[in-house]
Amino acid sequence: FEEAFVDVLVEIPAGLRKVISGGRCLRLRSLKTERFLKQLFHGIADHSPVGVTLKPYDLSHAHVVSTGGDVLLVFHAKEFPREYRHSTVAPVLPVGHYDMGGVHDPRHGTVHSVKDLDYHLRNYIYILSTNTIYLADPAHKSFPSELLSNQEFCTLDEWKLGTVVGDVNYLQG
Repeated sequence: FEEAFVDVLVEIPAGLRKVISGGRCLRLRSLKTERFLKQLFHGIADHSPVGVTLKPYDLSHAHVVSTGGDVLLVFHAKEFPREYRHSTVAPVLPVGHYDMGGVHDPRHGTVHSVKDLDYHLRNYIYILSTNTIYLADPAHKSFPSELLSNQEFCTLDEWKLGTVVGDVNYLQG
């Protein structure tokens, strides 16, 4: 996985630091890989049965997971709903509140709420071996609830699917 990246860290603009997954930002070596990942992000946004957009508060990252025999990309859309906070026991603060980063609050512009009827439809899994994207439905009775790291935000825990080897951030510019 590491060979896919140039060994130069990219400076993350202050306004984007709160939405970058993984903490570090490296450039891809291959333009072909970059185009492929871009197509995956756009494919999800363009063909999702629920409202998903390529915005920092919505769909902007994926986790790369090795299962030992395959590679998965786990995408979390609707990432920063209005109710997002730093801790599940913290109070929900208004968008733009100082304690949420003020002008750098990642929820600026969000149209999502955990109260939306389709909010739970936010986890997409791309499987390399089948070249297929799946939309996980944690509200379905057969969905194993132990795969969620957070019930309130319906977050699929990528670590329960294999070994996370890195993150891919996609921010249109």
